Amino acid sequence: MTTVFIKALTVNAIVGIHPDERVARQPVVIDIELESTREDVYASAAIADTIDYADVARRVTDLVTQGRFSLLEVMAQAIADTLLATYRANRVQVQVAKPRALEQAQAAGIRITREA
Repeated sequence: MTTVFIKALTVNAIVGIHPDERVARQPVVIDIELESTREDVYASAAIADTIDYADVARRVTDLVTQGRFSLLEVMAQAIADTLLATYRANRVQVQVAKPRALEQAQAAGIRITREA
């Protein structure tokens, strides 16, 4: 099993249920893990035989910046669905946090795990 991960991908997004959150972008911090049983890359050393984390970051950034999400749960699910549909991953874990959600906390958020 191989895990490709991205830690603390920061994207400005429209997310939230409060009126100000529906118009102003705010930072969200995204952690992603994609697990795959493919091991072709160890023999080939070819990027085509693995999950390209740069491509993952671009896709997630595009999805989040182009979307409008009412809840972090909905955003995380959209990210998981996109990753499972695009890459040959058996399992994906997505964590999305709002660093400005609570004054007394560093961040608040959601973590989901989905399997293909």
